[in-house]
Amino acid sequence: MTVSPVDFLRSAQIMMNHHEEIDHRNAASRAYMGAYHACRFLRDALELGPLPSILKVEGSHRKLIRTLQQAPVPLKKGAVWAHARRIRQLGQQLKSLRDLQNAAEYRISRNFSRNDARQVVAASREIIRVVDMILREEGDEGDKTDAT
Repeated sequence: MTVSPVDFLRSAQIMMNHHEEIDHRNAASRAYMGAYHACRFLRDALELGPLPSILKVEGSHRKLIRTLQQAPVPLKKGAVWAHARRIRQLGQQLKSLRDLQNAAEYRISRNFSRNDARQVVAASREIIRVVDMILREEGDEGDKTDAT
């Protein structure tokens, strides 16, 4: 892989050093994408395919979010119950981040502050950390997220 979820997060952190609103909006977008890709790695590593009820939902982002939110217990690969609960929480957290990212991208007539961007960056960092922890505990290649 040439780019990792942490690379997106690093890019977001660099943009946070700038003082223009557009940089804060771009930081939120990059941070969200880092969290999104980390969650995709988790879905793929644990073989969490979308449930049949999710297949009709439009858009890869919504499919991923709903797949995580509805992770079966126990997971296919035998992950511990706590991981299934964490994965469901990741789905909700990713949804919240997606909403903030959409605000940054599409609601340009409203202010988007440095604090708004910080919130997205911090939440993305936490999602990437949790994904990496789950992958390491499951024995899959946790370094795919490059969280170390």
